[in-house]
Amino acid sequence: EQYARLIEAARQIDSTTLVAILLGGDAGIRAGEMRALEWTDLDLVKRQIRVERSDWQGQVTTTKGNRVRYVPMTERL
Repeated sequence: EQYARLIEAARQIDSTTLVAILLGGDAGIRAGEMRALEWTDLDLVKRQIRVERSDWQGQVTTTKGNRVRYVPMTERL
């Protein structure tokens, strides 16, 4: 219920805020991983996100687990 209210509040702000909330909540992507995402990391045909980088204080490095992972995109995302 709280997550649903958060999504609705994000919708009222703007699409960037909504996408950030959905990336964190629906996809489980960490904030640093969100900042390091590039368009080439999105596969809209397979509906998945490749997570292989993280931005920590302006330094782009590997993810916390030092591995590439593929996260499915929900219908909402």
